[in-house]
Amino acid sequence: MTAPEIVLTGADIFADGVVPGWAPAMAVSGGLISAVGLLGSAVSPAVIGFLRDATGNFSAGLFYVTALLAVSIVLVLIVTRPFARA
Repeated sequence: MTAPEIVLTGADIFADGVVPGWAPAMAVSGGLISAVGLLGSAVSPAVIGFLRDATGNFSAGLFYVTALLAVSIVLVLIVTRPFARA
């Protein structure tokens, strides 16, 4: 076995040992997080370049990055809110 196979096997065993049946859900959520991150890393430089060309300076690009940070903070607060106990 190569190193990535060992790591993935260990992660699967650990996930199944902690919460049985959660390994597929963890894989899907991890893949989704990775996909969104890769999309952002591909799109953001183009958006910042477009904003720089449109305005003549990088201030609009910095406002764009700041807006993304603010949206991220709000989403984290929404997703991690405490669950109500029934």
